[in-house]
Amino acid sequence: MTANIIAAIVFSAGHLPTTISLFGHLNFLIVFRCFFLNGLFGFVFGYYYIKYGIQYSMLAHAGLHFVSKILLMLFY
Repeated sequence: MTANIIAAIVFSAGHLPTTISLFGHLNFLIVFRCFFLNGLFGFVFGYYYIKYGIQYSMLAHAGLHFVSKILLMLFY
């Protein structure tokens, strides 16, 4: 459980460069958004890793990107 939380925080920090390129700058709210959303999904992916294995964790991560890109194309 503790390792999963730490991994989720590191997962979130790994998404900071993308967040900077998306918003162009950082402030408290943008960093909070990055760590909250990516940390939440990182925790879920960590649970999948523990419960089912890395292949399902990676598949869920890829699936999230796939769905988010489709939604972005539909509503943007």
